[in-house]
Amino acid sequence: MILLFLDEYEKIIERARHAGKKRFLIAWNRGFGDVPLCVYGFVALIKDRLRDAEVTIMTRPGLDEVFRLIKIVDDVITIPHWTRDDNLKRGQPGKLDVEEELERLNLMGRFDVLIPNLRAGKWRTRQIGRIIPRLEWREEYRKLDCFANAHNDKDREDKYVVSLHPDSETGYIYGYNKNWDMDNWRELVKRLLSNYKDIHFILLGLKKQDEPFLSHPSIIDMRGRTDIRQLLSIVTSSNMLIAPDSGILTLVYYLDVNLPLDVISLWGPAKYGVLQLKVASPNRLLTHFPLKGKKDDINNIRVEDVLRIVKERMTLWGLKC
Repeated sequence: MILLFLDEYEKIIERARHAGKKRFLIAWNRGFGDVPLCVYGFVALIKDRLRDAEVTIMTRPGLDEVFRLIKIVDDVITIPHWTRDDNLKRGQPGKLDVEEELERLNLMGRFDVLIPNLRAGKWRTRQIGRIIPRLEWREEYRKLDCFANAHNDKDREDKYVVSLHPDSETGYIYGYNKNWDMDNWRELVKRLLSNYKDIHFILLGLKKQDEPFLSHPSIIDMRGRTDIRQLLSIVTSSNMLIAPDSGILTLVYYLDVNLPLDVISLWGPAKYGVLQLKVASPNRLLTHFPLKGKKDDINNIRVEDVLRIVKERMTLWGLKC
């Protein structure tokens, strides 16, 4: 293979292959949605070109849980003082002090190749239509579901459970609005509660929100009260997820599990995230309903548009107004 025609990361892999190097360390402290959208594809390329390669990820607490869902990642190193907002505030990957961390952990010399600054956009485009990211899901994770405890409700089988992710939580770093107005969310929930007695809603998010949503016994606010695996366990035990383009939507979409789940995704520009990769979910029982706002504006999606899909799916489930 002629190095002239390879990009910088392919050259790193090829040079490692020719030199007999196989121990890779990738540092990642950006959004967790880009783990399947970007990092997964790069790790898959390393494993394809170097069959005996070992790939370790260095990352922050919380994000380490996501990488442990990827079978092709061999090990994860968690750096306790790395935080979620270190790079999101700048909107850039930034240069992480990988060698300093390795020295502190007495791991210098353990790795042959260090990649401290993988650029997300480049590897997201390389995956388009080619690679289906797969996040491993284990049956024991379902025990982490805190829905029953939160609701004090044991006969869940009679409830239609809708998980809501009302805020992408990273919208401030993009040049466009990723979030559906909170008034739209409230109107949607109010109208469904007024028509169905057996519907329940769970609010999801990584950060606790000060602004109240709605007060109702059929709404439980779990925002900021779960880790990633708990959050995913709630969604996989729900009937439906409604979410904007976000890390939560991305992780749910790429879970390698066969569980029935309806997903309504809300979009302004529909050229990013799971829509950009143009591959099916590994969950063959997941049904995806992407809704795009006119003129690339998510708030041009009407409440009626979402309501119509929810009612259709609830009818199939056997619930009537």
